[in-house]
Amino acid sequence: MSPAGRPPLSDARKSNRLFVMLTDAERERLDDAAAAAGKPTSTWARDELLRLAGDVAKKKPAKKR
Repeated sequence: MSPAGRPPLSDARKSNRLFVMLTDAERERLDDAAAAAGKPTSTWARDELLRLAGDVAKKKPAKKR
C-alpha cells in the first residue's frame, strides 16, 4: 500500500532551485499566464524556461573543435 498524500509527479527528483527577483507587476504577469495555461506558476515557469532553452539551443551554431 502506498503512503497517503499526493503521488509523485515524475520519477525525476527535483533538487535544484532557481531564484528570480520580480516586481509585483512581473509576478502578476507570470501568475496570469500560468492561470491561463491551467498550471501552477512554478510549473508553468519551469516548462516555459525549458522550452525557451531548447529553442535557443537549436539556433546556436555548433561549436568547432
